[in-house]
Amino acid sequence: MNIVVLGCKDKNLEDTLIQATTFFCSELLSKKILPYIEIEIVMKSKMKDLGSCVVTNYNDWYRARYFEIELRKYRSLKNTLLTLAHEVVHLKQFAKGQLNCDQTKWMGALFDTDVVAYYDYPWEIEACSMEHILYGLYIDGIINNDRNKVEG
Repeated sequence: MNIVVLGCKDKNLEDTLIQATTFFCSELLSKKILPYIEIEIVMKSKMKDLGSCVVTNYNDWYRARYFEIELRKYRSLKNTLLTLAHEVVHLKQFAKGQLNCDQTKWMGALFDTDVVAYYDYPWEIEACSMEHILYGLYIDGIINNDRNKVEG
């Protein structure tokens, strides 16, 4: 897996974003897929949404493997990591073919976003619920790792 961060002048935040993205992806994707994932995280100050994830390219078998995640700048670390976790869930959905990049098919079935409210989209329900789980696992891992360093 290759991850780059653009638009971030804070080296500690950049390192945290790479570490968290690596963790979130390893929780959601198989070891078979991980080496082929390329992610560009772009920090932006002028964004309508808190974050987004788009497919930027496909491999030779037309599987989504190249992604851009945009995150809104100037938010708390916790909120940034929650948004990152949310967007990585979407990355997983694209990479596994659960959601197409036009967001017109979910799990192989056509889905009409014009007749369903945004927060009722199945991919948003999954991402909203998983962001808190992933964030909690990530923070627990940091706390346990720090505790082991002190006790070890």
